Amino acid sequence: MSESEIVPTSTVTNVRKALAKPKVTVGDVLKVARPEAYKLELAETPLPQDPALNEEAWDAIEQVAGLLGSLELPDRRRQMTKGEREEITRVYEKLQKAMEGLTRSRDQIKIAAFNHADAEAAAQGKITAETQFTREGWAIVEDKTSMAVEGLDKKLTREVSGGKVTLPLENLQLLVEDEKIAQQDFYAMTRQIRVVDEDRVLAWLRKNPEKAEVLAEATEIGKSTASFWLRDNK
Repeated sequence: MSESEIVPTSTVTNVRKALAKPKVTVGDVLKVARPEAYKLELAETPLPQDPALNEEAWDAIEQVAGLLGSLELPDRRRQMTKGEREEITRVYEKLQKAMEGLTRSRDQIKIAAFNHADAEAAAQGKITAETQFTREGWAIVEDKTSMAVEGLDKKLTREVSGGKVTLPLENLQLLVEDEKIAQQDFYAMTRQIRVVDEDRVLAWLRKNPEKAEVLAEATEIGKSTASFWLRDNK
C-alpha cells in the first residue's frame, strides 16, 4: 500500500471509535487496523478419551509412593555418593512415569472443560468473526463462571492471556524507509531519544486515522492463549 492510498472507510470508522474510548492504548487502536492477524482457522477440536490410568502409570504410582517414603536426600550442599545418585535416579524415573500418566488423565479432563467452555460461549453469542482460536480449535474466550459448581471450594476457569500488540521503533523506521510514512510522522510519534511514545502515537493517529492500517504494518503481536486454572470458588 502506498502512502497515497486510503484505508477503507469501515476501518477508518472503527479506528476513530477505538480512539474515542477512554484509556485507549496504541495496541487497541492498531488491532482494529489489522484484524486478520487475530484470526485462525477453526480446527476440528479433540474429544476427551478415557481418562483412566494405564497399568504402567498405576504401577509407577504404587512404586514411587514406597520409594519416596524411604528416600533420604542430603540435608546440606555436598556431593552425593554413587548409591545416592542411583537411588534418586530410580525414584525420579518412576516419578516421571507416574506424572506422564496423571498428566494424560488431567489433559482429558481439560479437553472436556474446553469443549464445555466453547459450547457455553457459542450459546451466549460470544464466538464471532473476530474471535481468535487456539491451535486445537478452541475459542480464546474468557470463562470464569460456567464451570463453577455451588458448594465446591474450587472451580475451573478459562482465562485469556497474551495477544498484545506492540509497535517496535525499528519497524516504524522501516515504514519511513519504505516511504509509507514521512520522516516528520516518525518524529511526531517518537521522543528525541528516539523511542516510540504511546501518547505521541495516539495524537498522530487522531490526526491521521486513515493511515492506521499503514502503521499497523509495523506492529508485532504476541501469541494469545487460553488456559484452564483451578481457582477459589467465590
